[in-house]
Amino acid sequence: MAESMNARAQCSVLFLAAASGSVDALALTALGHVFAGVMTGNLVLMGVTAGSGGARGLPAALALAGYVVGTVLAARVCRGADTGTRPGGWPQRVVGCLWLEVLLLGGFAGVAAASGGAPEGEWRTVLLVTAATAMGLQSSAMLAGGSMAAPSTYFTGTLTALFAQLPAGGPPPSTWAGLRLVAVVGGGAAASGLRIVAAPAAFACPAVLLLAALACQRAGAGGTALPAARAGSHWSAEGRRGRQG
Repeated sequence: MAESMNARAQCSVLFLAAASGSVDALALTALGHVFAGVMTGNLVLMGVTAGSGGARGLPAALALAGYVVGTVLAARVCRGADTGTRPGGWPQRVVGCLWLEVLLLGGFAGVAAASGGAPEGEWRTVLLVTAATAMGLQSSAMLAGGSMAAPSTYFTGTLTALFAQLPAGGPPPSTWAGLRLVAVVGGGAAASGLRIVAAPAAFACPAVLLLAALACQRAGAGGTALPAARAGSHWSAEGRRGRQG
């Protein structure tokens, strides 16, 4: 694989980050007040419940279980993802995992629309687990993408890597890393805003953003390459730190 992310891959990751933000916004506001992609938050919620009681322990545990299932599934599908790499793009198996995520998020949107954008009871649990599974797929697929991908569901490492470069003598912060942080906020804002004015449409937001990410991968085999030292160093730093966030 290429040793740096080209502009096309970077744009794909921006859309994935926005999709992640929209999924977590929906999980927080409509699916039990837990996270679908930020598992550190769910672990904390489980700890709070264990220590003081509360109603969020079970939804957080179910989301964690779904995320693990998605992660393991993508890891198996993407095994040997260095084969079948398209010039300037992600390996075919990585793209295949993201298409599987599209199917999950499409079903997610359909079920939510059938409930009028206000799922309750067992359906809310089904949607939460589905969303978490989709986020696990996405996270694991990006890890399999190696130097041509970047974290798109956890951003503590991205934030740390971005500002750790500010001390004198360090390289300038990456514009793309900053844009990923903006994208996750924008995705959350879009889903939350849509839920106010057209609740069923809000649940389609993640799938639409994911399709946009895949469209970037299909938009030609070229792309403007970024300096290897700059892009590669961010991925290695984010990979080490991001797995903790």
